[in-house]
Amino acid sequence: MSILRRVATHRILEGKRGIREAYDIMSRNYDSSKHLHITRKMEIGEEKAVEKLLRLFSPPVLDVGCGTGRYAVKIAEKGVEVVALDVSRGMLCKTVEKARGLKASEKVHPVVADGGNLPFRKRSVKGLLCTLTIDHFENREETVKGFSEVLAGGSICVVTTINKKILDSFRRLHRLPPGKISFMTDSSECFLIYEDSSPLEDFIRIVEKYFEVVMVEGCFYCYLLPFTLARFYYKTRLETFLSCFKPLLKYAGIHVILLKNFRQAGDSAPAV
Repeated sequence: MSILRRVATHRILEGKRGIREAYDIMSRNYDSSKHLHITRKMEIGEEKAVEKLLRLFSPPVLDVGCGTGRYAVKIAEKGVEVVALDVSRGMLCKTVEKARGLKASEKVHPVVADGGNLPFRKRSVKGLLCTLTIDHFENREETVKGFSEVLAGGSICVVTTINKKILDSFRRLHRLPPGKISFMTDSSECFLIYEDSSPLEDFIRIVEKYFEVVMVEGCFYCYLLPFTLARFYYKTRLETFLSCFKPLLKYAGIHVILLKNFRQAGDSAPAV
């Protein structure tokens, strides 16, 4: 998600094809664009919560919506095989470029594909990561179900989702239509693409059909500050302090959810 100045015009890109087109164009300078300043803060907060969970993964790990390789490359640097999957070829090329620069490319296996329709055999991966991506899928339940099907029994899954109140506040602030969020980089026009989320309780009810919920942690507590103040004054040490108070979880901008696949070796999913 990006916090942008108000713009007079924008281009609406519909569906998965639109998301792919937007990220292909933005991949050219996605990591460095000054227009994605809030995205950077979100990523920093999320990384503090997610990186400590990476040690729980067993190879091979599937990174769904890997983007420019924030986590895929870190996993590969640890000597762990990782399948880096993204709908955008441009973003995936950036992942491969980073991995080569860090001499970790042998452990990164790039796949251009739709994370909502995973092209893998059942029980073929032992860990799955999906960060700041699940909210781009219109059918989140089918997506989560697909995650559970490709994971081996008892495997770990980490998903991060944006607080729906944050997205709704952003849409009101920038007068955006329902279900759409604006993105823009230094070299691209302003796009509107699909991004939405469910209230945390609703999303938990979905994942509990397929996974055991091990942990829910909050990060990026910008909802406690106006967006304009969060841009300049939000500090990660404030976030670390606020995350200690579980009642404040509802104010977290991002929810980090650690899941364990119900299935053990040879088991079927529980009835729902």
